[in-house]
Amino acid sequence: MNIKLIYLFCLAFCLPLFGGAQELPIVPKPLHAQVKGGDIALKNGLRIYLDPDAQLNKLYISSIFYELRIQTSFTSKSDADLVVKLNEKASSNNEGYRLTIGNKHKNRITAEASTKNGLLYALQSLRQIIKNDQGKFSVPVCTIEDEPAFPWRAFMLDESRHFHGMHVVKGLLDEMARLKLNIFHWHL
Repeated sequence: MNIKLIYLFCLAFCLPLFGGAQELPIVPKPLHAQVKGGDIALKNGLRIYLDPDAQLNKLYISSIFYELRIQTSFTSKSDADLVVKLNEKASSNNEGYRLTIGNKHKNRITAEASTKNGLLYALQSLRQIIKNDQGKFSVPVCTIEDEPAFPWRAFMLDESRHFHGMHVVKGLLDEMARLKLNIFHWHL
């Protein structure tokens, strides 16, 4: 009896490890993510339509994907692989966003948020889920809705006794942007 009970307990414990839903490699983990199966190939780089109302810097948008060696260009909405637009209904949170990959427009990625910060967080999440298979880039078909759980997401750097240098601080700020941290506390 005890052996059967132990066997059932082990089986129940191990079930979530097999056949579960695919999780996206996004840090921090989004509130809602639904992977629909399949991938969208980014064959000729990433053609981006940037909503003029968003007031985002094109150079900064390109730099988000530069480290992955993805060529970016800015184009009209009809020719775009990635549409970045403000939408007041996308999230009730100022820093929330909705990222839709391959829905109504089969091979299109749409990043929507009610604020500029939300759009930047959506692009950072997109950057994290891009797959690189020997220079061939693809993105899983999915829908992500996310907003921060806390208004302050901070990192503290104490350089009062040992200064690391400007290049370390700039790299740290870039990493904070990737992880969607919004407060840098610096002790000098």
